[in-house]
Amino acid sequence: MSTRTIEHTQSFSWKRFFLQWEWMLVALLIIIFMMNSSISPYFLNTQSILDSTMTFLDKAFIVFPMVMIMIMREIDISVGSTVALSSVVMATAYGAGLPM
Repeated sequence: MSTRTIEHTQSFSWKRFFLQWEWMLVALLIIIFMMNSSISPYFLNTQSILDSTMTFLDKAFIVFPMVMIMIMREIDISVGSTVALSSVVMATAYGAGLPM
């Protein structure tokens, strides 16, 4: 019987850490934010950020579970149909006189 050995793992290196492709995306995002904030005075405005958050919040309730399902490599389209069914039930109940 042969003995098995654990292979030597590489030690941590800051150079290798910062040369990953994700840091290129971070740098690109920072450059885009700097360009947009210099072009428009309303880009990093508090009211603008709050308004855009409220605009995309309803989509986030659908997108976040769908992304988690795709990351887990599952096929499930019930998230959108559950949101649609619950909104129809809530609207019907509200139309019948029930409070929200």
